[in-house]
Amino acid sequence: MNYKGVLFDFDGTLVASMEEHFKGWKYALNYFGKSLEPLDLFVLEGQGVSKVGLQLLQKNDIPLSNLDLVLKMKKEYFQNNNNVQVYPGAIEVLKWLMNNEVEVGLVTGGDRKRVNCFLEKNEMNEYFKIVVTSDDVQHTKPDPEPFIKGVNGLKVNPANCIVVENAPLGIKAAKTAGCFCVALTTTLPEKYLNEADIIVPDYKKLSEFLKF
Repeated sequence: MNYKGVLFDFDGTLVASMEEHFKGWKYALNYFGKSLEPLDLFVLEGQGVSKVGLQLLQKNDIPLSNLDLVLKMKKEYFQNNNNVQVYPGAIEVLKWLMNNEVEVGLVTGGDRKRVNCFLEKNEMNEYFKIVVTSDDVQHTKPDPEPFIKGVNGLKVNPANCIVVENAPLGIKAAKTAGCFCVALTTTLPEKYLNEADIIVPDYKKLSEFLKF
């Protein structure tokens, strides 16, 4: 494939954070006597924390007036207990893309403060020409706006841009934006990712695809 740009999702794609987010949401919902399974959260990923929170409240018949409390509890638990790590092989792929003059960006439903803090702490800012967060758009995934903003920031044609995702809503957003989408099975099995153009299990296989 002739591509000139690559846009990466963040949570569950570049970094192994979804299990940590799950623990935070589970802690918050447990306050109301509700349970949560990983799949319940992972299929909602990409929309931004407020939208995810609203959907979890609705699904569990918790009054929406509790949204601020749930978001606060989840955030505090995550901040105090997470040990998020970059997926094995991800940095090597980013370095290869940079060394081969491929434009790279980050498009995430996460908030800018959290994402920037992680990138700075792990010295990853140099790899990304643009970082698009939920704070930078009016409509989060599955709306294509985040990826359109990312493509424009890289100054490439959507048809020449690969999106790397791990969640159904992100895949839908990428395809609607006109991009080629590669899905990683880092958080969900293949049957949830079938709208992607190809599906790979890890960064080793992603690297092989990008270098082909």
